Amino acid sequence: CDSELIAGVANIENEIPVSVFPNPSENDITISSHSEEALTAEVFSIEGKLLQKKTVEPNASQIISKQDLEAGTYLLQITDSKNALRKTERIVFY
Repeated sequence: CDSELIAGVANIENEIPVSVFPNPSENDITISSHSEEALTAEVFSIEGKLLQKKTVEPNASQIISKQDLEAGTYLLQITDSKNALRKTERIVFY
């Protein structure tokens, strides 16, 4: 059986430099940007419906509040201004 195993992490330098915490959360989740450019943060339901869209300013933080969301699991998608870089993370409110 011919098989090839490829292991490793490629394009680390192309990741969006953000921290998302605490996750899971009872109230708010903070998105902390370490980027030199503004980022867009979008919260989607598991079904794919856009629920929130916020701008994260360069080297700043933005709050995703549970106030407008029910307890549950959501997808947080963060993109740069050119939509060239994208990070998707599962977030949970309880």
